Amino acid sequence: MIDLPATRPPENFGLPQLRQRQPLYDPSFPFVVLWSEKAACTTVVRWFFHHCGLLETALAHSGWIHDYENAIFKARPGYLESVLEAIRAGVPVVKFVRDPFARAYSGYLEVCRPAVTATKDHWARPVRARVLRALAATDAEVEYTFSFRQYVEWLVAQDPPTINTHLAPQYLGRDGFFAHRAFQVESMRDAFQTLEAEADRPTTLADDGYESGHHHTKTATLSRHQQLGLLELGVPLRRGAGFPYPSFDRTLARGTVYESLLGRFFERDLVLYGY
Repeated sequence: MIDLPATRPPENFGLPQLRQRQPLYDPSFPFVVLWSEKAACTTVVRWFFHHCGLLETALAHSGWIHDYENAIFKARPGYLESVLEAIRAGVPVVKFVRDPFARAYSGYLEVCRPAVTATKDHWARPVRARVLRALAATDAEVEYTFSFRQYVEWLVAQDPPTINTHLAPQYLGRDGFFAHRAFQVESMRDAFQTLEAEADRPTTLADDGYESGHHHTKTATLSRHQQLGLLELGVPLRRGAGFPYPSFDRTLARGTVYESLLGRFFERDLVLYGY
């Protein structure tokens, strides 16, 4: 857990700052919860709805928890106003964050999912098109592949406000308007239990039905040399169930080109969130 003080004048904080990555808040749970895409957000939303007594309702609406979150829960009249009022009234704000290196790799794998080419409105489809256009200087078909290094080189050349929020830094300027605590999702069980104890709620575990089920299983037997070598190859769109995904995080990135490139792009995330 990392305590982050307010660093910006509160008089400039209002509804416009809450529209991106809209926080989770309900009067039945004593925290305003901040989150980021590709940072265990599905797990966080399920955990939040569980403690609000809404998890079964949300899953009855759709197996994809974000459908209920966005179409029902956050679509209620006055929702953002209630979040703003809660923050101004001093309701504790917590934020879940992830190792920026691992999160960047998770974004790459999502952009390389086979579903991207089959789903016209998948958020990653235009991302693939942008990457391939930058690499080939043409409107290449989204089925072409590219390596993690090529993806990273494209990513760090972008202006963060112009890219999909699944890929953009976790820190938002609005986070400086209020004091909050950041919890690393790598220690999610501890984070959940800490907050549950403060809220006087029964203890749950991070894997008690909260996981999203769309993660890529990494191959634990690969050596560092093998993992770095595979990252230089493009993940094919058509691959078998046992495809050997290398892992990637800050530890593996040390001393490589990824450390310098992603380190600059996610510098504020790395410094503020203790990575």
